[in-house]
Amino acid sequence: MSGLLAITGATGLLGRAILAGAGGLGPVRALVRPGSEPPRGVQVVYGDLDDDDALASLVQGAGVVLHLAAAMGAASDGALHRVNIEGTERLLSAALTAGVPRFVFTSSVAAAHPEMGPYSRTKAVAEQHVLEAALDGVVLRLPVLFGPGSQVERALLGLARRLPVVPVIGGEALRPMHVGDAALACIAAVERPGITGRFTLAGAESVEFADFASRLLRARGVRRPAVGLPPLLFLLAARGLEVVGRGGVSVESVRAAARGTPPASPNLHELGWAPRPLGERLMA
Repeated sequence: MSGLLAITGATGLLGRAILAGAGGLGPVRALVRPGSEPPRGVQVVYGDLDDDDALASLVQGAGVVLHLAAAMGAASDGALHRVNIEGTERLLSAALTAGVPRFVFTSSVAAAHPEMGPYSRTKAVAEQHVLEAALDGVVLRLPVLFGPGSQVERALLGLARRLPVVPVIGGEALRPMHVGDAALACIAAVERPGITGRFTLAGAESVEFADFASRLLRARGVRRPAVGLPPLLFLLAARGLEVVGRGGVSVESVRAAARGTPPASPNLHELGWAPRPLGERLMA
């Protein structure tokens, strides 16, 4: 990679993992929201995706933009649109104005099914903006990420502390990926300037959610079995939480988990990257 790497979402789970492995990438500049603790060892621009001046400062002189920041499925429809679509549009505009040649965008396998809900839909729209922009665009569709501090791990450990059996969403098999593998995929996309297009990533093993949950808990020293229950039960609970205005599992996230994870796309070899075995990564 030539030039500076400009990154959003650097303080999140994936962003921290990328920065931990980005020693050979050269200088890094990160967009950090005011009030957040900045990552060490990088240049910092304070602001958010609504701040055109901050975005211009972020991308000035950059060789690559790595866009990780996103609103997740529990956010309101308005927030999802504002962050995932409008924020990506603003960042693309800033990159084009500054002459940045390359833009790497992390999306979700859920974007393949925008009918599932607003998160999936906004990520699909943002993908198209990236791929249609007048620069070298790369879209990485990520599956469920696990690892210490991940959303799925926090949820499973929380349930295991309260229940003798951990209920999870039944449905199609998952291909979960350790956040460290996802970070390496992002770094590979940044480092290979000739690679463009959309890539669907997947973990090394296809596994039922209940099996994955039980194995992850055992790896964390928690002896609790997990059992897959019909998705309809979780859908009803999620709808109830939405009606009363409480957070938690969203209807869309239940649909996505029940649908499972698609296999990796055939072009994935172009990245020169492959995930490590699930059993090995569960112990990381």
